[in-house]
Amino acid sequence: MPLITPTLSTDHPLATRPRLNRRDGASWVIAACVALVLSGATFVTSRSPYQPVARATVGAHAYQLAADHANAPALYLLFACDTSGLLCRQVAAYAPFDLASGQHVAGLATLTPDTTHRALILRLGTSIIGIYHPSA
Repeated sequence: MPLITPTLSTDHPLATRPRLNRRDGASWVIAACVALVLSGATFVTSRSPYQPVARATVGAHAYQLAADHANAPALYLLFACDTSGLLCRQVAAYAPFDLASGQHVAGLATLTPDTTHRALILRLGTSIIGIYHPSA
């Protein structure tokens, strides 16, 4: 018994359809998309009016403190971020005034996790300007 092999006529749609080889540029397309996403993220963060000044983690959550120098006096904005630090949402804003004395303070901004109270302590120099308690 002869073996029957199916053949397509030249007028069949599958016979004239171009076949794509996976090595014909798929990797270039993927690399171009990744480069575009990364350059877009870099452009957004470089054009942001907020300058990141400190980072900390409390439990499984990452936080970023940014300075907004467009206002006088400067504001310090606290953002809750994903682990990569690219997707953030603002959770609090702080003015540079000491919590104890109410006086305007300046200095290097730091964000310190307080594991005992599950809080973040915001400092300018040695003065505490805010305490943030993340919700559970």
